Amino acid sequence: MVDTEQRPTDVQSFNGERRWSTSRSPASSTLGRRWWIVLLGALAIGAATYVVSKAIPATYSSSSTIAVNVTGTDANDATLGANNYASQYAQLIGATPVLNAAGQTLGRDASGLSAAITGGTVGGQNLVSIRASGDSPQQAQVRAAAVTDAFIKYMDRQTLAQGRAFEKNAIAGLTPLNSDITHLSKELAQIHDQTSSHYQTVETSLTNVLTQRTTQLSTIATTAASGEPTLSVINQAGVGSETAPRPSLYALAAFIVALLIVGRAVVYFASRESVRP
Repeated sequence: MVDTEQRPTDVQSFNGERRWSTSRSPASSTLGRRWWIVLLGALAIGAATYVVSKAIPATYSSSSTIAVNVTGTDANDATLGANNYASQYAQLIGATPVLNAAGQTLGRDASGLSAAITGGTVGGQNLVSIRASGDSPQQAQVRAAAVTDAFIKYMDRQTLAQGRAFEKNAIAGLTPLNSDITHLSKELAQIHDQTSSHYQTVETSLTNVLTQRTTQLSTIATTAASGEPTLSVINQAGVGSETAPRPSLYALAAFIVALLIVGRAVVYFASRESVRP
């Protein structure tokens, strides 16, 4: 940090040659004498930052991971569907019904739960991460576990309700077949001669219509089940780890910043002193 420069303050002769003499500039000399101010000032600020950050209450974090799977005949479609569902589900981690259900399990640990929960996907894949923070390792863990359980139950109820709604609408489309079955059943009951060709014709028609309805009901059930997501926990919430504060990191950052600021200040004032008459 100490610089020297050629200054034309004196000209000497050596073996017939003219040479400039070398001397320190006033600014460099002043800065050289005060370099320790820069270092001590930065160290003091870094130490103060460390002490202050150590006094801040610690925050702990725990997380769990849920896998979203979709069944289907096409593997690519199933994978794409699972990834899409995971992206949507990550936005629902903090939904009111989920937090309310988790809060009933947590009791006192539910205070401030909304701000302590975050959700997201892992690498844009079919994995949903649920992260909870707390004032202790145990609080972070129980929060993450409670929200995970409440979320899975909530989504299962939603999936079941959607499946039932689909089946209800699909079954409503079977009304013509049901009408035919009712009509043919009544007509068949009114024919007393079960050996007649008319009886056999009506009976065959009724059998065909019943078979059609059974086939369609099976298709509806298969369609309702296919493509619906299933959730499973692949990583249980563990004991929380400390995430903040980080005194050593904060102190290092403060030391570097202070080193730059105090260094610039010393250079500035040293330069001003060097130009004073």
